[in-house]
Amino acid sequence: MTSPAQTQESWQTLPLLNELPFHTMERDKKIFQVFSAPILRFYRWSRPAVSFGRTRGIDSKIERAALEKGWMVVGRPTGGGIVEHSGDLCFSIFWSKGDKALPWKVSNSYAAIHAWIAKGLQELGIQTETVDRKKEETGWCFQTPVCHDLALNGKKIVGGAQWRQKNKALHQGSIQLTLPDSAVAIFESEFMVRFGVALNHGS
Repeated sequence: MTSPAQTQESWQTLPLLNELPFHTMERDKKIFQVFSAPILRFYRWSRPAVSFGRTRGIDSKIERAALEKGWMVVGRPTGGGIVEHSGDLCFSIFWSKGDKALPWKVSNSYAAIHAWIAKGLQELGIQTETVDRKKEETGWCFQTPVCHDLALNGKKIVGGAQWRQKNKALHQGSIQLTLPDSAVAIFESEFMVRFGVALNHGS
C-alpha cells in the first residue's frame, strides 16, 4: 500500500538570502532556465531598490529619482508594474505544467498562491482582505491592486507577477510588511499543508 507521504509531490526550498537586487534577479533567471523539480524560495534585498516588469520598462524620471536617493533600479524577469523594495519579504515559485500542486492557469495559480500567503499572515496575527476587482492602472504595482491581491486596512500589501516559457512558470511575489526571518518557516509550513507537498531544504 502507498503511504500518503509517498504520493506527495517533492518540492525544494532554498535558504533565505539577502542579496543585491541585480544578483537576486539574475539568480531567479538562472534557476528558471535549469530547474527540473519545483522550487520555493524566499529572499530579501540588501539595498533599497525599485524593480520593474520585463514588458513595461521604467520611466526615466522615476529611474533618476530612485538613483538620486541612493536606490538601485533593476528589471524583473516577470511582468507587472513598478515595485519599491525596502524591508519587504519576497518569494519566488518555480514550477512546471506537469506539477500537480499548483494550477497552471495564470489567474488560478495567482489566486492559490495569494490564498496561501493570506493563511501564513493569519498565522502571524495579520488578517488581510482579498481584492476582488482591478483598480485604475497607475504603473506602480502596489498602487494598482488586481483581483486576488491582498490588502490590509484597504492598502495593497501583497502582489506578484509571472513569467511563462513553454511548460515552465515563475511567480515572483512581494509582501510589503516588515516581517522577521522566522516568518519564512511559517509560510513554508502552510505551503506544505495547502498544496499537499513535501519541502526538501536545498543549498
